[in-house]
Amino acid sequence: INGQRVTTTDEHPFMVAGLGWIAARDLRAGDPLVTAGDLPVTAGDAQAGTVRLDAIDIERADEGAPDGGTAVYNIHVRTHHTYYVLAGGTPVLVHNANRHALDLAEHETAGGHVIERHVGKTDAYLRSRGIKFASTFPDVKTAVRVTTRNIRSNTNRIANWLAGEEYSLMIKSTMSPLDGRVYVAAADRFVDPLSVETFLYRDDSMAQGFRVHTSYPSPKEY
Repeated sequence: INGQRVTTTDEHPFMVAGLGWIAARDLRAGDPLVTAGDLPVTAGDAQAGTVRLDAIDIERADEGAPDGGTAVYNIHVRTHHTYYVLAGGTPVLVHNANRHALDLAEHETAGGHVIERHVGKTDAYLRSRGIKFASTFPDVKTAVRVTTRNIRSNTNRIANWLAGEEYSLMIKSTMSPLDGRVYVAAADRFVDPLSVETFLYRDDSMAQGFRVHTSYPSPKEY
């Protein structure tokens, strides 16, 4: 980053403009990392308040491996979940390392309902919803993984949407049939999902500028 190296464990989240919190393992060279807003824009930056990730070097080490690697400490700040780390003199916005970069509970508090309606639901619950297709992820971990992948697959669409004025955006992509379950009311049967549909709503209270209002497995082909 600006010729400086930042070393991190693979699960640590970085704020990427237009995408939100992205785990280090999912970052790509060229991603616009959010920096302090009052810094001058450097050549090649995608937009004000960002700095490009120049390159990524991945080093894998097993726990208990012989000494000689780089010691890395995952910082968790109890009272300030979002903070800056320095790449030389460039502050880069990061988040407390947690199990999942996408915090669905945070989006739920902001008005979303992924967990409430689409995580760990029973067959009886899905039938009782009374809608054409009712679906569920098996657990929060799966919902986060599938939704994060959908967001990553639609980077350009999200960036263009945020640059405009539309309030909401629906994005979709393929998903594993093993990662969800769908009840089809017309046939009174359960089927495997073929895609994931995620609805994003503008929300200034969220760091990435939007909340995940809902995200669910769908029987529709992508």
